[in-house]
Amino acid sequence: MKGRLLFYASYIAWFDLIPLVENEPARIVGSLDMRAHETYTVARRHQTLDSNTVLDRLRGGLLTRDEADGVKRFARIAGEPLTKGAKKRQTRAAGYAYEPVLSVLEELGAEMFVRPNERSCT
Repeated sequence: MKGRLLFYASYIAWFDLIPLVENEPARIVGSLDMRAHETYTVARRHQTLDSNTVLDRLRGGLLTRDEADGVKRFARIAGEPLTKGAKKRQTRAAGYAYEPVLSVLEELGAEMFVRPNERSCT
């Protein structure tokens, strides 16, 4: 995803990337990354919690403070309404902020599939 965001933020004279820039960041936040946190708590704790609550509860346990805060930072940057004339800059910023999202998704996946009988989200 990071590579896609950085690609969409680049300049290619013969290819109109603006429709991708207008769609992709919010799609990633809404349907992929944030939903994963909510799905995690349903599977592990049989609770329905919003993504920010999940990240707060996992901070200092399964996730480091930097990981939890980094995911929130990405969601804030990528979820901002795009400003005319700054769309590619905003998408580039989202791309550079994506790093902790991937590590958190990997950690949640490993915790669910490698340690399926433990409960980490209280």
